[in-house]
Amino acid sequence: MKETSFLTVPVLAQYYIEDSGFFVQAGPQANFILEDVNINTVGLDAAFGVGYHIDEYFFLDARYAFEATNRYSGDDYFDDIKVRLNTLNIRIGYKF
Repeated sequence: MKETSFLTVPVLAQYYIEDSGFFVQAGPQANFILEDVNINTVGLDAAFGVGYHIDEYFFLDARYAFEATNRYSGDDYFDDIKVRLNTLNIRIGYKF
């Protein structure tokens, strides 16, 4: 398995569940492969996730993204090949 570096740019809406600390999020995100690879380096995802605000500063969240674009850009002989990179992000964050 080869490791690859990504830059992800999410544009997500968050809905906060009243008086619970929980939130849900959904929306599009763009991702860019930061290495020289043999597939398209730009992709568009549909992302959704859930999270929890531990206190005023710390939070946890998990987000799953489905790739909407086909990363394969090879010759016409293999035009039915689909390369999609779905991702799962689990984060612990600090807001300041």
